[in-house]
Amino acid sequence: MKTRIVGSALVRELLTMEDCIAAMRQALCSVSAGNAQMLQRQMLSQPGENKFAVMGGSDQKLGLCGAKVIVFPGPAAAAAGTHQGII
Repeated sequence: MKTRIVGSALVRELLTMEDCIAAMRQALCSVSAGNAQMLQRQMLSQPGENKFAVMGGSDQKLGLCGAKVIVFPGPAAAAAGTHQGII
């Protein structure tokens, strides 16, 4: 199995907002039904008032797991209105 990292342009090309909403609904319903588990966001402070965050999840019924990794910007970077993440 290989890990594939895609940028935001390809994500927008491959995943419509409607499909994203449907996938999120299915994932959250799986959590509610007890078929999936999500860890609470873990955050670590970084220089410049940045925050490094990790969230993991697993759906045993589907046999899938994944993680979301984000750097939330401190005040200087937040002025640009963005943050960086990998899902």
